[in-house]
Amino acid sequence: MATAPEVRWGILGTGNIATRFAAEMAGAEGARLVAVASRSESKATAFADRFGLPTAYGRYESLAASPDIDIVYVATPHLFHYEHAGLVLAHDKAVLVEKPFVMNAREGEALVAEARQRGLLLMDGLWTLCNPLFLDLVAKVRSGAIGRPRGFSANVGPLGVPIAKGTGMRLEDPDVGGSFLIECHVYPVAIMLALAPVFSQPEDVWAAATFTDRHVDEMASILLRTQTGEVGAIDGGLAWSTRNSVVSRARLTGATGWIEIDDDLFNPRRALVGSMAGTEALESSAADRGFAWEIEEAGRAFRAGEVESPLVPHRLSLDVIRLLDRARASAGITVGG
Repeated sequence: MATAPEVRWGILGTGNIATRFAAEMAGAEGARLVAVASRSESKATAFADRFGLPTAYGRYESLAASPDIDIVYVATPHLFHYEHAGLVLAHDKAVLVEKPFVMNAREGEALVAEARQRGLLLMDGLWTLCNPLFLDLVAKVRSGAIGRPRGFSANVGPLGVPIAKGTGMRLEDPDVGGSFLIECHVYPVAIMLALAPVFSQPEDVWAAATFTDRHVDEMASILLRTQTGEVGAIDGGLAWSTRNSVVSRARLTGATGWIEIDDDLFNPRRALVGSMAGTEALESSAADRGFAWEIEEAGRAFRAGEVESPLVPHRLSLDVIRLLDRARASAGITVGG
């Protein structure tokens, strides 16, 4: 059997997310990291040296224009995802954008239109939707294993933050798009819509949040109801000066059963499926690969000449950000426009 051609990757950004992405690429099949770019040439060089990359750029434009790269991973703060993903598309390159995809639906719609017009792969970097165990859960729901979905609930944390509030965490900085709802609730919302598309166009969306002194939401709750009566509830927040000790969970309740992600909704390795026949435990034997799932799926889609991944389709990415837009408006969260 012929080996699939290796996909050459570049990373735009050198922060913590970019570092984790580069480290986990070593475990992804058919992928090779060849370049990195930063607005600081010294940071780009240090990153390249750390991961043994042949090329480091001190300008984002130089990486986007490089003929030696197939896909660019945008790992800059999410306030700049629209600008930087657009830059990559303008240079006729495929792009994987770290979640949250963009700050609002207007930006997302513009990027999708540009990618489709150019015939380029554009993918939202939600690794959960590429996790094999999660795909098993999607298949269970579609097979009718729990009946018609009726309700969804999720708890994100509270996420431990081992520093005091106001000491420089990116998530509380409005100048880079800081927002708990946008950055963290994107996961349960995407899980909900992927498992049960009936929630994609809710009739009503209510939300509430607590804010820092800089008016950045640090805790947020979302409640929604569809036209046909399904309900969803998502809550969570940050717990300052603590370490994570609470597992984030999600549950989909159907007419004849239920599904629960009971170990880690971000990158599940265990889930339960309940019905009249009893409770079935599903477990993944794979190590915690995280980014490798989405790297491999983006590479597969690129080699196949697809403009979107069927696991993370454009429609889903846009539905997620549209729902978050409505939640932000209800809660009075102003970051992101």
